[in-house]
Amino acid sequence: VFKDILDEVMNLFNTKYLHIGGDECQLNDGKTAPNAKKDIKIQLTNYKQLQDWFTEQIVSHIRKNGHIAIGWDDIYHENISKDITIMANHKDVGSTAAKNGLKVIMTPSTLVYICQCQYNVADIFEYANFGFKTLYVCYCYDPTDGVDSTSTGNVIGVQGSLWTEWMWGGEEDFLYKMFPRIVAI
Repeated sequence: VFKDILDEVMNLFNTKYLHIGGDECQLNDGKTAPNAKKDIKIQLTNYKQLQDWFTEQIVSHIRKNGHIAIGWDDIYHENISKDITIMANHKDVGSTAAKNGLKVIMTPSTLVYICQCQYNVADIFEYANFGFKTLYVCYCYDPTDGVDSTSTGNVIGVQGSLWTEWMWGGEEDFLYKMFPRIVAI
């Protein structure tokens, strides 16, 4: 079924890249994993292996159709196909992926998630574990910082993420969080 959906998406959009997500997978759901293991008929010892297997099925289909898969760094593992582009919301995973020869788009939640406040506002600050992102932090961010000097060429871009579930005030909040930080990024 997923291949049919991918085919439809690939036919709709004239693009080289196709983002497959891969983040926020529940890797501890004991109710569905036994059925999945039975259906794919391979030996798995944990749920991360199931995610890795499924990801490779998707990537293989995308590759066969002449596209490049992009996925969040949750899909990264040492033996992943080298033709996948990784969206790194964790600097260390992005650095490791770049060192291992994958193309990486850096979007670390700790530095360029602009859905967070531009300064510390305690009464509305629900995303406290990532801190606030000032214009200065966004402007000074170097996506190759921490990446091995021989691997910096694998860092092909940066993304400032604005997740709407962290919007509290409609258009006004959107504009406040977007500008001027997106211009700095």
